Amino acid sequence: PYLSSNLEFGDDDNLRPLVVADGQDAGLIGGSLARSATITVGGERIGVVGATTPHLRRLTNAGGIKVSPDHPHDYGGLAAEIQSAVDELLSQGINKVVLLAHMQTIGIEIELAWLLRGVDIIVAGGSNAVLADETDRLRAGDEAGGDYPLVFESAVGEPVLVVNAGADYRYVGRLVVDFDEWGVVIPESVDEFVSGAYSTETQGGQAFSGLPVREVSEIVDSLTTVMRERGGNVIGKTSVYLAGSRPEVRTQETNMGNLVTDSYLWLARLVDPEVAVALKNSGGIRDHIGVALQPPGTNDPQDVQYLPPPANELSGTEEGDISQFDVQGVLRFNNALVILPLTAAQLVEAMEHSIGYEGVGEVFAGRFPQVSGMRFSFDPSLPIGERVRSLAIVDDQGDVIDRVVENGELIGDAARVIKMVTINFIANGGDGYPFPSPLVGRVDLAGEAVQFNAPDSEFPDTNGNGVIDEPAGIDPGLVDFADIGTEQEALAEYLARFFGDIPFDEAETTPLHDQRVQNLRIPGKVDKVFE
Repeated sequence: PYLSSNLEFGDDDNLRPLVVADGQDAGLIGGSLARSATITVGGERIGVVGATTPHLRRLTNAGGIKVSPDHPHDYGGLAAEIQSAVDELLSQGINKVVLLAHMQTIGIEIELAWLLRGVDIIVAGGSNAVLADETDRLRAGDEAGGDYPLVFESAVGEPVLVVNAGADYRYVGRLVVDFDEWGVVIPESVDEFVSGAYSTETQGGQAFSGLPVREVSEIVDSLTTVMRERGGNVIGKTSVYLAGSRPEVRTQETNMGNLVTDSYLWLARLVDPEVAVALKNSGGIRDHIGVALQPPGTNDPQDVQYLPPPANELSGTEEGDISQFDVQGVLRFNNALVILPLTAAQLVEAMEHSIGYEGVGEVFAGRFPQVSGMRFSFDPSLPIGERVRSLAIVDDQGDVIDRVVENGELIGDAARVIKMVTINFIANGGDGYPFPSPLVGRVDLAGEAVQFNAPDSEFPDTNGNGVIDEPAGIDPGLVDFADIGTEQEALAEYLARFFGDIPFDEAETTPLHDQRVQNLRIPGKVDKVFE
């Protein structure tokens, strides 16, 4: 079952029939929705409660689901929703409870550990944090974000263990723990040589022995077939590592972000040559392309080597090949592209929002911008809404063709139109972006029927012309696995057109040397937007 104690599914017509009573045996309610369930281990009933990030509506189309609490930063309200489901399990005589939380930021799970009663273990999710102990061998480039497990005191002074083991099946987390006679978890029972984060690549797998599990082998075989087919469909080439991992792309400009937004701009200009800029929220870039290798004899993260994709015997690719599998992995949501005719003032407002949060450049925020067709600088020390210091529209050679912001002031006619291409998710307010909707003159390259968080889900007329427009995108015809007008099509077609034979070679740089997105709080950073 899918468990979540702070989501109400009853108002969604599609999900209502799947809702079942809470606290049932998980093995009997597969494919259903509930706040909680139970599993039996060694004759002991274990309560399991689910919880979902209160920011859900900013992250995806939640349909008719009611998300609680109303204010996403009300962690006390969130804890109250979870506590209600926990208390129901405790009232059944269950004294061991595990919370499966997907909060996107592990700090929220830590906050919940202090606020809740009767929860023994919290399995955190969505933050990509890797918790590990000193006996765990991490993948090259990874650093432990804390001990495995983290130990806290609950609202009634009992221990609570918090675990997290990264994402994308890169690690398997294992927690073996004892409970006392009252069902209270015993932190001292955790053996660091048994519990921890286990890396899932070949070297990590060699640490285990045992017979294959048939059901798992069948899944592996089916996935291998897909990987062979999609991995063997070569789209383009790169001679450099493309930085798209969460810590990279959500804190600074990256070469992956540049490549993706350049592809947006190229595809959109086939429809409308007047499109000037492209914007991508970094939360929609889901992976890197290439490998990070730790040289023998060192564990220093500074020694990690970032290399282009290696040759792959399984799929038959050569070093530097970029495949369909890579494109689909980087842009997994495959959002549709839209053209927005913005005023200069609206463009500046959007860019202020993109960096308008505490910890910008340090915390991994999905709204952080990747851009093309423009350069801008910002100062995180200034008040939110007043941070953009310079912003320029540039041509394909990088020459300035329009000064929009100078010394923090909007220059020229604030109502002049600057056309932007972006994805429909943020065009419709995703990640909190303040774009007007509906917007006269908006063009949806994949058509208006294909929407995330449309202003009116039953009649998604995003440009207000009274009809649901058909797709407006143009198919360059070099690839055929992605729908017309989507971001996967843009990136794949762009790679095939420009980097099919000559590899992409824009190496990743440190924030000090970034040009499109310039963080002026980086030591030594000088504003070079107009240079």
